[in-house]
Amino acid sequence: MPKRIFLCYSHKDQQFVVRLANDLNQAGLDVWIDRWRLKPGDQLVQAIGEGIGTSDYFLPVLTPSFLASRFAKRELDEALVYQLGEHGVKVVPVLAKTCEVPALLRSIMYADFSKSYIHGIENLARGLDVEIPSYPVTMLNETATLSILDDKDRFRVTHSHALEVQEPNIREFTDLHVFSDSPPENVRVNSGKPKVVSQTGLHRIITSLPKPLPTRSSVKRTISYEGVDQDNCWFYRLPSSFTWARVRVRFSPKRGRPKIFESHFDRDGFKGAAPQWRISRRNEWTIYSTALSPEMARWRTLMIQWRYG
Repeated sequence: MPKRIFLCYSHKDQQFVVRLANDLNQAGLDVWIDRWRLKPGDQLVQAIGEGIGTSDYFLPVLTPSFLASRFAKRELDEALVYQLGEHGVKVVPVLAKTCEVPALLRSIMYADFSKSYIHGIENLARGLDVEIPSYPVTMLNETATLSILDDKDRFRVTHSHALEVQEPNIREFTDLHVFSDSPPENVRVNSGKPKVVSQTGLHRIITSLPKPLPTRSSVKRTISYEGVDQDNCWFYRLPSSFTWARVRVRFSPKRGRPKIFESHFDRDGFKGAAPQWRISRRNEWTIYSTALSPEMARWRTLMIQWRYG
């Protein structure tokens, strides 16, 4: 029978918690979080009490939001009572963000995720006596900026993202996917040498690193390139795993604000709802920006189009 894990957290931290719950599930653990287990009509206090009482491990996810949540702290108090009683629930704190550890938990060794998720999950796996499936490269977040430079529709794209690497010998990986009619020009990265591989209209930029990336720490990777967009459209391929992705489209003063700006998610020809864009101006540039959540990743490609006429 798999070990049962109860995750106690503030709903403001559910993005981190869902990632953690998925990893623990893949390790063969039976994870209890409210968004997976509670159904309309359930008695909250009773259902949560049963979840804690029937678990082997109680994991409070410590963050400033957790400390401000009276409901989360009430669950923690209940778990500590179970730990002292005959149920034998073991409390294992998870430090997701730097904060003051509650006095009742200071005598318990915690799993520290505050500096590195991978380092934290490795420590937690040892405490739970399980093996967590390893992923060589994990995308933490990404910002993609498309700048339309002149009336010939020349553009410059910059991607900046944080990476965590599990395997120490990673020397080469795909940084991003680019859809365009012509291969990217003037490719630049903050370290290593890039190469472009083109196949059936998909131009892939691959970075060969001068040395392996360090493990258990975040590394910022920045890559940029230039090109010509003859169709006034841009395809942005979402990474398979990320905490968030921010996309910005900047129109230079020479081009001005387009008359029409449209976007949608596309997967196998099926269109998904467009994200919400915020329009602003900075130094006479017109900027469209949006933030993409992990739930949007099911639509694999974000298509952006604009017209002036």
